Amino acid sequence: MAQPINFAHIVGNLLMNMTKAILSLICISFICIFFSCSERKAISYLLEMRPFLEREITELSWTMCVDSMDRYIRQKAADESIPGYAYAILRKDSIYSKKVQGISNLQTKERIHDHTVFRLASISKCFAGALAVVMERNNVIQLDQPLKNQLPSFQLSNPTYTNQITLRQTLNHSSGLIEYALAGNIKAKQSSQKIYESLKYAPFVASPGDTFAYQNAIFSVISTLGEKVMDRSFSFLIDSFFFKTLGMTTASVGYNGLRASKSIAFPHTKVKGKWQTREPEDRWYNVSPAAGVNASLDDMIQWLRALLGSNDQVLTLTDRQSMFSFDLAIQDDSDYYETWAPGLDSAGYGLGLRIMYYKGTKVVYHGGWVRGYRPEMVIIPDLNFGFVFLCNADKNELSTDCVPHLLSLIDSYIGFE
Repeated sequence: MAQPINFAHIVGNLLMNMTKAILSLICISFICIFFSCSERKAISYLLEMRPFLEREITELSWTMCVDSMDRYIRQKAADESIPGYAYAILRKDSIYSKKVQGISNLQTKERIHDHTVFRLASISKCFAGALAVVMERNNVIQLDQPLKNQLPSFQLSNPTYTNQITLRQTLNHSSGLIEYALAGNIKAKQSSQKIYESLKYAPFVASPGDTFAYQNAIFSVISTLGEKVMDRSFSFLIDSFFFKTLGMTTASVGYNGLRASKSIAFPHTKVKGKWQTREPEDRWYNVSPAAGVNASLDDMIQWLRALLGSNDQVLTLTDRQSMFSFDLAIQDDSDYYETWAPGLDSAGYGLGLRIMYYKGTKVVYHGGWVRGYRPEMVIIPDLNFGFVFLCNADKNELSTDCVPHLLSLIDSYIGFE
């Protein structure tokens, strides 16, 4: 079957080539007139100016790409009547676009602003992954040694696997447990301690390290481990290692942290086709490493910068390389291949982050969902590029499509290959 014509790609390349040609002609003419020299000499000057011109052309291309993304989000949000959203696009530590729009609560009409706090849902997992690498760097834990050696109370249904499984395997979803193990316990709002104790009843479908199966319960074992080896709660450790050091002043962990926020983006779900404001729920906070972090747009800008390497004292290059690597590929029948195809080459899971190769370039990504919230986050380390999108609307097309659409725009205007 023939591939559809990518008009955006054609237009993007055409604009870049036209820009290069026009700038070159302008420069040659200017040099000839100003220096009264031959065309050959003008071309020689132009070659000397080439690095500057290429930088300017690249910058113009990025500006056009970001402008196109701004228009896309604005139109899609209007089409779906998204109650409220906030997003930022970063490159080289600079903010290329930062937008907040809409209502945090349809009943009170309070508006979204930079410090309005959203639930991050499963994007919380990257904070857990970051905590793990920082704790290992400080010789507090070992990611690749048996978890049982560091946490004697840890127990699974299979004694052999109990003694084999590592913390890394709990964080990259290769524990071998059945997918979404103990989801019923989590939804029943059992305590985090009860869920931890119930891991001994969760069935296995494979040996540890053999297959990918997404988890929330066993993923959150890092909370129990942190309490054991550092005598501090998960929320205290995340606050100490990241929130305070990065200036994430409105970020928090847990339901009480959300409710204590000065400005909350209230969740919204559809009732008879219309968005309705709901009260924030405490569900999924019992697995805080998997889904319990809350943050505003300003907070997430600081987090993106840390993931992109702007603060080596918080996350070193080695830390980030460990987070951004995967050992086990996700099978190509995954739903992610349907959403991201045809550009997706391969995919895996690092430490709290999905790692994908899109047209040969590493893309680090995670999305999230809890009722009434649907955030997205992506960074492209090689391009020093990051994007975060927060919204207080339940499952919607804009959240699902925004990152794949952004990647297609980058490919059209900048090019991955």
